[in-house]
Amino acid sequence: MNGMGNNNNAQQTAQQTAQATAQMRQQVMAAPDATCAQCGGAYFENVYKVKRISALVSPNGQETIVPVQTLRCLACGNTLDDITDFASPPVPEAAAPPVSTAEPVVKTDNT
Repeated sequence: MNGMGNNNNAQQTAQQTAQATAQMRQQVMAAPDATCAQCGGAYFENVYKVKRISALVSPNGQETIVPVQTLRCLACGNTLDDITDFASPPVPEAAAPPVSTAEPVVKTDNT
């Protein structure tokens, strides 16, 4: 076999990957923005908290310093430590059933 089959497979895989990436971008752009539960701000910056791990629980038996990345709201400075620190996106209201303007049909039995 001459390698043309491998080339076609590689092209198909690359095309499928590109399509999946484009679809994921569209889904991310359509998703609602997360906002700060404290002030409603929508912009955040990366910050680090530093955790001190005791030697008693450290895997190497020595006290360890561990940086933990988190987000800080640019509007109010609130540090968002957990997903619950974000406001829930608004839930769209259910569409009301259409209102009919037609007169109701009344059947009578004239037998």
